[in-house]
Amino acid sequence: MKKISLKLGIFMMFNLNKNQIYVLALLLSMGVSSCQSPEQKAANARKAVEAEREQKFKQFVESTPDLYKVNWKVCGDGLISIYKDINQGCSESRDIPTKGFLNPAFVWGPVGEVKFASKPSFLRGKQDTGLFVKSKGCLKSGSPKEQQFYKVEEFSLKKDSNPQPTNAKIEIVPKQEKENILREAVANAQLENASLTNFGVSSNGLIPTGKACQSFDEWKKGN
Repeated sequence: MKKISLKLGIFMMFNLNKNQIYVLALLLSMGVSSCQSPEQKAANARKAVEAEREQKFKQFVESTPDLYKVNWKVCGDGLISIYKDINQGCSESRDIPTKGFLNPAFVWGPVGEVKFASKPSFLRGKQDTGLFVKSKGCLKSGSPKEQQFYKVEEFSLKKDSNPQPTNAKIEIVPKQEKENILREAVANAQLENASLTNFGVSSNGLIPTGKACQSFDEWKKGN
């Protein structure tokens, strides 16, 4: 009986015009949908939402410029003295950081000049020194922006300290690694937004202070 029904269905398909075939297909899909349990319908709806979200994420990855990784090693930073026995008093980032070391920063390309700049500190005998990279902004601040100098890290150094661009290392992120980094950044941003919205504090339990990824002018003016 199933074979006869299948043959009849094929016969009908070949003897219908395009509009009739569309209507028949729609009716068949409705019949399949009506046979689904509420759980199956909910699961299919979730899959559809996830598929759409993944498609938008892929489009975002393709539409953004190259991503660059910034690492540094600046010694004498008074802000990280708690780990002096581990990092010898240096603020140092690593691709895979361990205790006492920091995560690298990521900026949107193209990347140009790297420079350190200093301004007076409220701490006696200290200066605030920022590491600036000419780019389209930092990944942690969202989408690419206007090309200019952006601060990727700040240090509290002695007044006579003068770090050089060679204290920073910049390299382009491979395409597959870029996708992984962006995927993690999106997930972290969702958690951060939820934490700030629900509790008024960052995901690490601290109240956010200052603006992330300041431009050079904003940093100099203290905005």
